Amino acid sequence: QAQLYYDDNSNKFSSTGSQVNETGDCSATAGTMFVDHTIANAIVSANKSSLDSTKTECNVDAGGQDYAMNVQLSTGSYWCVDSTGVEKIEGTALAAGVNICS
Repeated sequence: QAQLYYDDNSNKFSSTGSQVNETGDCSATAGTMFVDHTIANAIVSANKSSLDSTKTECNVDAGGQDYAMNVQLSTGSYWCVDSTGVEKIEGTALAAGVNICS
């Protein structure tokens, strides 16, 4: 879905022109992929299963080319996905400004 958003929005995940770092439901910043209806619903669904939805992190770089997001799992680990196609479990949450899973 993120790739569809990218393709439909001038090849960008965000049009804000600045680094975006959101937590929780990640839908506060207009002009980002996180306000897309399908993506927003997926984040809401993931947060319902999360150990702590306030630790959900959604980041997009200032150029709108790279994103990463993570959700805390019930085990305390984090499920991370990013714009390079990585999907994996990590031991720590993304920091603000980090746009790729480590």
